[in-house]
Amino acid sequence: MLASFFILPVAALFPLMTLDYFGGTTFQMGMVEVAWGVGMLIGGGILGLRKMKLANKVILMNLTDIIMGLAFVVSGILPPSGLIPFFVVTFLCGMAGAIFWGAFTVILQTKIKPEVLGRVFSIYGSLTILPAIPGLVATGFIAETIGLTTIFIIAGIALIGTG
Repeated sequence: MLASFFILPVAALFPLMTLDYFGGTTFQMGMVEVAWGVGMLIGGGILGLRKMKLANKVILMNLTDIIMGLAFVVSGILPPSGLIPFFVVTFLCGMAGAIFWGAFTVILQTKIKPEVLGRVFSIYGSLTILPAIPGLVATGFIAETIGLTTIFIIAGIALIGTG
């Protein structure tokens, strides 16, 4: 849930970062979203290729938190001319996110009794979104106050710490 508190609000700022900071177009904004989506597809494919032990999945989740955190920090320190590297970093962040959520889902599916699994996913989904709501509200205000890039850097450092 802590990771989601930092990921979801920043993910909502990717279009604004593309348009305002990098001076991109709406087409390029869409390409950033495509980079994230393709990264998620490839990340899910990578996760599906290997059968891992449960402990490996937990370590993998921590590593992907660190990777996403580094991706946010790099996004925050890129110069305004760094739109192409932003595409690449967004792609890598999408890959890491898919691996994180995929590994977490597998852990739940293997450790929770099937008859209560639906309830567990429902409660987890609610509890994950709950801290993200104030994060989303605060992020817009904070971004206007201290800047978009600073939000990326702060969230990235927090994710690295979470990992």
